[in-house]
Amino acid sequence: MAAKDTESHPTDTNTDWLTPRQAIAILDAAFDQRSSVSKEALLQCLRGRQIDAMSFKTLFSPENRSDQLVSFYRIPAEDWDRVQWNDGFFGNGILAYRRRIYGDSRYEEVRHFNVRFNPEHVKAIAAPYQVTQGALSNTPSAPNHVVAPHRGGAPKKEWWDDFWIEICRQIWEDGQIPKSQADLERTMLDWASDHNHDMSESTAKAAARKLFKAWKLGDKN
Repeated sequence: MAAKDTESHPTDTNTDWLTPRQAIAILDAAFDQRSSVSKEALLQCLRGRQIDAMSFKTLFSPENRSDQLVSFYRIPAEDWDRVQWNDGFFGNGILAYRRRIYGDSRYEEVRHFNVRFNPEHVKAIAAPYQVTQGALSNTPSAPNHVVAPHRGGAPKKEWWDDFWIEICRQIWEDGQIPKSQADLERTMLDWASDHNHDMSESTAKAAARKLFKAWKLGDKN
């Protein structure tokens, strides 16, 4: 099994490290983009060893061997290849995957709990894209920014795009075609709950009705 790096992050500074949501919020503000862009940027920087990541607790479950629980484990850069931008990890900070044991032919299940990122590394990634108020005032050709008025209805949630992508992926890529509108509603509510998002039954019913109707029409053509 790989050696566990338990000393690289002193315990008295771990609480200052950023949760996935906090890191994404910083990158969202810097890029002026939706979370999907920031999540992909964060992953690329993690894979490229530009950001240190650690978990408060990591459970290793190797094949045919007893489990091992390790505190303050530094997550290797290569392990981030197993994570995608739409992973639920970005919402709950829990990361799980299967990998080959280093120096061994067997595999192990790895579960990281309360994953955090080095705040200085995240800020360094965001810094080149942040525009200060002074920079804006010194730009002679910068147009006045006009905010379009809100025209009614609930504001769009930042995770709504991720939600639709995953629901459609399950239907068309995984072949999980709902047999009824009620089945689709349950799938939507389960996704929201698994990713720590609030979704009312009425919202799920309205969304399921639209998507199920579109799917039924497409099936007839």
